[in-house]
Amino acid sequence: RLTETTTDGTLLRQTRLSYSATEHPEDYAEKLYNTPGAGEYATNYTYDFNDRLTRANFGTDSYRVTYTYDSLGRLTKYRPRNGGTSRDTNHSYHSGRYYSALEVIRLPR
Repeated sequence: RLTETTTDGTLLRQTRLSYSATEHPEDYAEKLYNTPGAGEYATNYTYDFNDRLTRANFGTDSYRVTYTYDSLGRLTKYRPRNGGTSRDTNHSYHSGRYYSALEVIRLPR
């Protein structure tokens, strides 16, 4: 835990960062003080069995990014979601090299 204060000792911010057993960032939380309307902000990270980032949640589950990989460990889909809207970016490869990206926007129904 990291704490930031002013020279007179007034608490400004507390930051917490925890790591998984494989030394990847797992949880990040920051709490602001002396800021009207500010509270704690948390980010959680999820990894697959090959230690690849598969999901990052920002605050709540409705604000997140998911990552999908192929059998060779290459990124095939990047999906940020903001509320009910998601925007897929699909990646394809040719002869082992990055080939193209296609973006698809999904709106809430």
